[in-house]
Amino acid sequence: MTTDTASLPAPTTARQIAPAGDVFADAATFEHAQRVAKVFASSSLVPPHLRGNVADCLIAYQIARRLNEEPLTVFQNIYVVSGRPGWKTEYVIARANKAGVFKSRITWETTGAGQTLGVTAKAVLSDSGEEVRVTADMAMAKAEGWTKNPKYASMPEHMLRWRSAAMLVRLYCPEVMLGMPVLEEIEPESRRDMRDVTPPRSAAQALDDFAASLDGSADAANEACSASSGETEAAEVDARASGDAEQGEAAA
Repeated sequence: MTTDTASLPAPTTARQIAPAGDVFADAATFEHAQRVAKVFASSSLVPPHLRGNVADCLIAYQIARRLNEEPLTVFQNIYVVSGRPGWKTEYVIARANKAGVFKSRITWETTGAGQTLGVTAKAVLSDSGEEVRVTADMAMAKAEGWTKNPKYASMPEHMLRWRSAAMLVRLYCPEVMLGMPVLEEIEPESRRDMRDVTPPRSAAQALDDFAASLDGSADAANEACSASSGETEAAEVDARASGDAEQGEAAA
């Protein structure tokens, strides 16, 4: 028995498939990702900080693929502060709640009030049944500089709920956020990193400023003298006119 191989199709070389989420693995995938990024960058549905920015949209698209997430959802919930990407806290909580790491949703307990206010985020781990808890309070908020955000004065319990939940997720399931921080965590760091980069004035600039101030003072003095002279001349004219009038009345 013979096998006729002449009619069989020629073997083909399998196309290299890019790993899931990696838009940089091959030229075809990268080209497609660029086209997708351009579409999002030109869309009014994309937040202003990404609109028109093809490069950032491309990176955000890469992150969405790694998370197996709808790209627009990622674009709506990711921010960049001083070159660091961060998530909206509510998005992190939503991902943690549906990731399966916890048996049920994250819940909170509140204690104290005012400056003693504290909020504990808690959940039960699916694999061990252990209850895990993380607390954030106003003392911590002050020590870490979080209270520079005015919302800690207007809605402190809400802000502490977000903080405690973000810390809980970071400790027990950081993979749901790819290890990236929440927006509230990187904003204080950005403020600490800010510094005055204005170059110091040179001696020549200082002398020029001083000379300008003297010129300004001289001009002001001259204007004052001119005004005073004008007032004196006007008074003399009025006096002469009054004298002439009196002489005319006497002659009459």
